[in-house]
Amino acid sequence: LFTTSTKDAGPSQGIRNLSLVKQAVTIPVIAIGGINHANVADVIRAGADGVAVISAILAAEDVTSAAEEMVGIIAGKTPDSPASSTGQAKSSPE
Repeated sequence: LFTTSTKDAGPSQGIRNLSLVKQAVTIPVIAIGGINHANVADVIRAGADGVAVISAILAAEDVTSAAEEMVGIIAGKTPDSPASSTGQAKSSPE
């Protein structure tokens, strides 16, 4: 989805293309590539059914806290979460 140093996946596709893919298919869409705490809420709002994350968690000093914070954002338990603008979360932490 975004530029990342963990893989060579070609050019960044961005949020707009994620939304277009989600509108075009009926299967779940999992976003991968450059997803972090600052952009994950936008990724979920754009329609991703889930995310695959590496660096945002493993590069953190405290991986447990980083993972819990990411789950909180996705689940709608933080101010930057998708639920804060839609009224409901797109994903659950389980």
